[in-house]
Amino acid sequence: MADTRPTYGTEQLAPVVKPGSVVVVGVSSNPDGFGARTIRILLDSSFRGEITAVNPKYEELHGVRCVPTVKEAPSAPDCVIVAVPSQDVVSVLEEAALHGARGAVVYSSGFGETDAWGAEQERKIAQLSRRSGMRVLGPNTAGLFNYVDGIVLSFVQDVDLTLPVGPIAVVSQSAGLGMLFTHARHRGIGFSHCLTCGNASDINVIDLVNYLVEDPSTSVITLIFEGVSDGRALVEVGKRARKAGKPIIAMVTGKTVQGRKAALSHTGTLAGRAEVTSAALRTAGIVEVDTPELMLELAQLFANATYTGGTGVGVFTSSGGASVIAADAAEHFNVPLPAPSDATSKALLDISPAAIISNPADLTANISRTPAAYAEALAAYSRDDGFAAIVTPLTSTGGPSTAARPASFVEAASRIDKPVCAVWLSSWKDDPGTDVLDADRSVTLFRSMHHCFAALRHWLDWHCEQPDRGDRTPLSPRGAAAIEATIASALAKDGGAEPVTLSEHESANLLAKAGIPVVPHTLVESVDAAVEAAQAFGFPVVLKGTALGVAHKSDAGGVRLDLRTLEQVRDAFYDLVTWRPTAGAEASGSVLVAPMVAGGVEMIVGATRDEHFGPVVSVGMGGIFVEALNDIEHALAPVSPDEAALLIGRLRTRRMFEAQRGKEPLNVDALARTVAMLSELMVAVPDIAEVDLNPVLLRPEGSPSYALDALVVLTPRNSPGDVIP
Repeated sequence: MADTRPTYGTEQLAPVVKPGSVVVVGVSSNPDGFGARTIRILLDSSFRGEITAVNPKYEELHGVRCVPTVKEAPSAPDCVIVAVPSQDVVSVLEEAALHGARGAVVYSSGFGETDAWGAEQERKIAQLSRRSGMRVLGPNTAGLFNYVDGIVLSFVQDVDLTLPVGPIAVVSQSAGLGMLFTHARHRGIGFSHCLTCGNASDINVIDLVNYLVEDPSTSVITLIFEGVSDGRALVEVGKRARKAGKPIIAMVTGKTVQGRKAALSHTGTLAGRAEVTSAALRTAGIVEVDTPELMLELAQLFANATYTGGTGVGVFTSSGGASVIAADAAEHFNVPLPAPSDATSKALLDISPAAIISNPADLTANISRTPAAYAEALAAYSRDDGFAAIVTPLTSTGGPSTAARPASFVEAASRIDKPVCAVWLSSWKDDPGTDVLDADRSVTLFRSMHHCFAALRHWLDWHCEQPDRGDRTPLSPRGAAAIEATIASALAKDGGAEPVTLSEHESANLLAKAGIPVVPHTLVESVDAAVEAAQAFGFPVVLKGTALGVAHKSDAGGVRLDLRTLEQVRDAFYDLVTWRPTAGAEASGSVLVAPMVAGGVEMIVGATRDEHFGPVVSVGMGGIFVEALNDIEHALAPVSPDEAALLIGRLRTRRMFEAQRGKEPLNVDALARTVAMLSELMVAVPDIAEVDLNPVLLRPEGSPSYALDALVVLTPRNSPGDVIP
């Protein structure tokens, strides 16, 4: 994993996010230059600190004093804005650091996102920053926007500081995406900050999120990023935010092959495996979404809505068609729609005698006759303890009442204590009524039914999920020592320099020492020993070739299944003892004999070490169809058996494990214990780089989940610290 450092917080980042004085380097007489734009924006903002420009040719430019160099500024500035060509950036920062500057924002591009020279310059910036203690934002950033304090350190000109300020903050590697996201301010949605880091030579997205966790004006944090170098820090900050009651909503870009290439050329960031990043976000309590539209609406829901209890949602409409759409969306996102209570049903019939009382309830067009009807319906739903939130699609828009009706709706919503979600179904998306609904925090407006119920699912999960991870069973010191001795011996045989792939026999023995159930087996070198082992196990049995350099024996024809006679065992032994499936393989002169275990579902359990997040465990549908089904879930190690069971419960094929059509339920708890034990092994023994158990036979309750095949890869010198606590 990458080198780590303590995460920055308010103390380190205040000189950049909320400076008291600013020096701008790279200011010319050109009013459209980035330096000139920055000064003009600062002068037009609420910033009241000292502003100094650096230009040796002038005494004053754009209304502020000029000095020849940074070191001739009247005092050490809180923040230096750097808008010079890339080849001059390092020298400017060195001068600023020597003058005592506490922070810097570097607009300049042409660094790690372009070529090797730029990457080297970026490393120099990082070294300078850490040596001097001067915090650096960038390079390759458009700056930051502190709406709460009215401070903008950017060259972007379309900043309107008269627009609403609110509790939602944006953190983004990409300044462009971050700023576009905050254009929602034009719809009346308030933001506290938009903080962007560009190439993140020093300050990164994790630091910026951590600053906002500590910021009293921010209650919801949105995060747009391509990748992080220190995955553990991201998880720790996510947990800190969760403890502070501040949801983080993340959108990870660069998930596809083309996206990863674009990320590398954009900010020089190598995006990690999407599955591992998603697992890390879950561990951290961070909500992951796929689109900026859902991110914005979910952020509004978190900012507007107070959770008062319950897991169900109540829906009422004035249109039968809208009821059907709502019911479909709720089922798609597994949002419960409990039936209204008797008292609620009676109140709804009093409002609209022709109403169809269900959930969703169709109150018919009668509900639209007067504003009082909507108010009464909202009040009735708010009194129902079965509902954590209320949803109503707005199906009547247009005409003179288009703004008046939403105004009366939000006024009614302001009088109840439960979240109200309005779904705008009209294709007229900029109807005057949407301005009223967007700007009022009594209601959260959604522009699609799917987004509404997707957001509610995330909102309910965040409030209802328990932080208790269950009891772990770490590997005992004695067990870890025995395994490490085995590994040391294996590495010594191969010189200890390159990754070493253990044989199936060695892999199974190592895993058994960690308490992981593997099918019993015997390694034999003669036909008589094979016959004796088969008789000891009892028929039927399995024989496997052990040719060196072959990882997947079944694919290469090295497995003989369901052998039921001594003659079959003898024939299989002679076939396999000299088995060499490829020119590069080496016959081992031995064969594995094991009992034939059947009667279950083939699963895969595995583990790897991610360079950003450390050890990761995986579980999913296995056997020969593992790639075709691609039904696998991942988690950061370690996990408890309870967490492993939740992981298994996320599989698409989980219904196969339940009792159905006369079949017994399968022993998911046993499989969960195997996943948990493997995760503990990866934490305790850092020389293990990879483990592949495929298949693990998930059998009926009361039966163990044996690993029928095992592969362990060792890589020396892995750091034992590569673990998410």
